[in-house]
Amino acid sequence: HNAVWDVASPRTAEFSWLDFAAVVTQLGAFMGYFSRFTAYIGLFSMKRVFPLLQLRKEDFTSLHSAVIVGPFKLAMRTAKFCGFGTKDFEMILPFLDLPLLFFPFVNAQYCFSSRLKAPNALDGKRYAFMSVVAAHRFCAPRLKNRGISTSRFNLIEGRGVSIWKDACWAFTQPNGGLMERLASCVLSFILHRTCSEVVVDVNSLARSLRERDFSGTQRILLAPTHRSFFDFLLISYTCFSVPEVKIDLPSIAAASVFANVPLLRVLLPLFRIF
Repeated sequence: HNAVWDVASPRTAEFSWLDFAAVVTQLGAFMGYFSRFTAYIGLFSMKRVFPLLQLRKEDFTSLHSAVIVGPFKLAMRTAKFCGFGTKDFEMILPFLDLPLLFFPFVNAQYCFSSRLKAPNALDGKRYAFMSVVAAHRFCAPRLKNRGISTSRFNLIEGRGVSIWKDACWAFTQPNGGLMERLASCVLSFILHRTCSEVVVDVNSLARSLRERDFSGTQRILLAPTHRSFFDFLLISYTCFSVPEVKIDLPSIAAASVFANVPLLRVLLPLFRIF
């Protein structure tokens, strides 16, 4: 486990490298530092592929040099040869070796001896999350195009208008079955061609949920205003697009007249419509 606490600290203060990587993946994808597809591929590699291969550090160093460092430096030299600026390349170059520093923590556990003992009330996973949030708040003002507001979160920004990009996005979301992913792919494709932006106030949504008690059988009824025919679809689309709010994909109550249409009577339950 990665830790700065003494080994005698309570187990609740521990968090693994995988826990930390999952937090980086979740927050980084949500704030737009990278796509969820890229994040999940990296997380899958660390969790499944690398332990299966049982790579030594020397093997990983060679692989990293061939797959990451070599192509990056080739692209940098090509850009310089063609007369393009290489400032962005030079800024990233010092960070390329970070995976080499963290690789030993992926396949092994470590315990540390220090004078710092974690208090009994410390939640290690929450501590890891707050560390990543602090890193984001430090980096965001220094980076261009990272001023993403969670009070005006654009659901369709940054994916272009390619059906393949929409499909890639839909099938790398953490929640939803096959039919929900297909429906989200089609809806995303339509929204990109009919809307300039689709904005949701994630802060207000999360705040409303925190004020509810879900310890029993309490359920939430989401009532759209029907200012457009997209309203009931956008509620489900928001829950699918922003899994960080931790709302399960809702069931949609439709007019009973749809149940009389033969084809729809079969298809609607597959899309959580009753």
